[in-house]
Amino acid sequence: MSASIREIEKHLHMLSVEIGSRVAGSQAEKKAAHSVERHFQRLGLASGQFRFRFPDYLPQTCRLEIVNGEKPRRISSARPMLYTPNTPEQGVTGDLVFLQTGTSCDLQQPGLKGKIGLLLGSLNLRSPALRRRLMKTGLKALVVVDHRTQYRTPISVGAAPQWMLDFGLPVVGVPHLVAVDILKQGKTRLKQGKTRLSVTTTGRRVASESQNVWAEIPGQGKSASDVILITSHIDSVAGSPGANDNASGTAAVMELARLLRRARLNRTVRLVCFGVEERLSVGSYLYATRQVTDAAKIKVCINLDSIGAIAGEDTVTLAGTPALHGFVRKTYDARKHGAALVDQVVIYSDMFPLNMLGIPSVWCFRTGGQWAFHTKLDNIANVSSQAILRTTDTVLEMVHRTATPQRMPFPRKMDPQAMAEINAAARDAYGHPWNIEKSMRGMRRV
Repeated sequence: MSASIREIEKHLHMLSVEIGSRVAGSQAEKKAAHSVERHFQRLGLASGQFRFRFPDYLPQTCRLEIVNGEKPRRISSARPMLYTPNTPEQGVTGDLVFLQTGTSCDLQQPGLKGKIGLLLGSLNLRSPALRRRLMKTGLKALVVVDHRTQYRTPISVGAAPQWMLDFGLPVVGVPHLVAVDILKQGKTRLKQGKTRLSVTTTGRRVASESQNVWAEIPGQGKSASDVILITSHIDSVAGSPGANDNASGTAAVMELARLLRRARLNRTVRLVCFGVEERLSVGSYLYATRQVTDAAKIKVCINLDSIGAIAGEDTVTLAGTPALHGFVRKTYDARKHGAALVDQVVIYSDMFPLNMLGIPSVWCFRTGGQWAFHTKLDNIANVSSQAILRTTDTVLEMVHRTATPQRMPFPRKMDPQAMAEINAAARDAYGHPWNIEKSMRGMRRV
């Protein structure tokens, strides 16, 4: 049995067109979760939702202006960074200083106090050491650039809630080419002059609710308690329909549920669609650290995230052992499915909290979508249903090859070097362990 492009396109349309932007904690995210659960129920699968609360941020005001001349010029593409501290109501004003990526040398340059810094790489704020150094500079505010994407289209600038608990600088984000324009403001024919900026950003930190949606196809053999875990995420960022990121992966999971619902498998297949992935996998983190009761029985996590870029290359990122790499390579080759395989630890998708438990992972991804990443351009017109179909069928084959035989084709182990990298990333970049209740203390519930 093969995947149906009609079914995949139906799910894509429901998620990215009928519902659209599915911001974490929003009614749209809840509607999408209920739609996925109803789909599982119609297939006759045991299913449900794990609900959880998380620290949320509701932006209210975001204004970035160049105030060199008599009339301020507003940068309309500026967006608030989630969880940023508020400026005073009237904002803050200061001369622009370029910090590159925030190296120690850049932050030791004289005269930073009272200025507004421009920093390449919003994800650099994952580093506690960088956050501390920035706080000591005396800067008034920060303008950050997600320079993975080099365009002018407004982009939602994300942050993990735990990164911002100890950070007191107001932050707004701009697209890369807009940052270029800002830096060019101070240039004259003869010398480099000053550019003066005004930043205003306000928002509310609240306790919101999200959910992880699950379904199971129970195993029927001696290894029925073993679990093959297939995951995706439901949420998208503000202002983006999230067709590729990640209606594509969730549509594939929904279709895999249909294809597997009557399969006679030796091991249990569990499907989980997570909430709040776009805040550094909060839903997956809570699943791994609190909700799952049989983590030792999970043999592998197959994560489907952003698999539908219309002009891209299928890529599989692996965390495990050489035996896992060999298994995945054989499966793709058997299906004549060209894909690049990369052994790499990555914190920016939902498999990482499972990796923290020592669970090997296979992350199916597709390059070529960066030009639309986290913007309004991530819409259904820019997604390939055929690419999603192909990956869905290959994952279906992987599931049969892991859930059917009496013995797993690879061990539930992590390469020691990879495990060391995972532990270091969990501590230094992810902020593990972090107490969600503590971070929500004093927040109003919504």
